[in-house]
Amino acid sequence: MSTSDTQPSRRDFTRAVAALAAAPLVLAPDEAVAQGAGDPALAVTDALFEIARARFGKHLSEEQLRELKRGIYRDQRGADYLRRVKLQNSDEPAVVFRADVS
Repeated sequence: MSTSDTQPSRRDFTRAVAALAAAPLVLAPDEAVAQGAGDPALAVTDALFEIARARFGKHLSEEQLRELKRGIYRDQRGADYLRRVKLQNSDEPAVVFRADVS
């Protein structure tokens, strides 16, 4: 089955879908506020950023501080997504630990 130049390949399509799904995680906190997003991760981001800036701010440039805030926001969004997953008592970890006593 041949594909024409106008149609994306399956690999290109998958990359585009993955990029579309990751877009909210890449959105900077300032942009989210500008869009009026009532995101609870923003309050936590601001608090953690102020702690980090008070402790390490004198060693970081403005660009590094902006990147730090974006990173904190992405981590908070990821944590929010993980908290939404409901686990049952019978759910087990993917890897079972066994001690190697040799």
